[in-house]
Amino acid sequence: MKRFTFWGACTDMPCGEIIHYITDPIRSQKITYPTFSKQVELSGMRAINHPALYRISCKDNWQIAFFKSQLPLGEIIFYFKWSGIEHIFCETSPSPHAECLAAQMIRANPLSPDELKEILTMENQSDHEGI
Repeated sequence: MKRFTFWGACTDMPCGEIIHYITDPIRSQKITYPTFSKQVELSGMRAINHPALYRISCKDNWQIAFFKSQLPLGEIIFYFKWSGIEHIFCETSPSPHAECLAAQMIRANPLSPDELKEILTMENQSDHEGI
């Protein structure tokens, strides 16, 4: 069963740091369409009649590239890049704002995903204590 569903495109993200993070060559590994298609469920894109679906499986289409990477908080993702826009597929539905904050924190001070989760959990708890 395919586990990864369409999360959004780079144009949907609250900040560019998420895209810089996932496309960094340290994390981003180029894969083939068959590898990509075994992992992702395209029904979310079909539901919105996304124009990339007509081009995505054409093996001779040099405008589309497929990748495996990870989000700042450590979740493995798959994405494809079409005409300069990254289309991201996740196993869960991570918070774009939490991922953005994590990416900004990593840029300012490199931390492991576990250290980031701990900091974000502490910040979230302190936000709720003041209510």
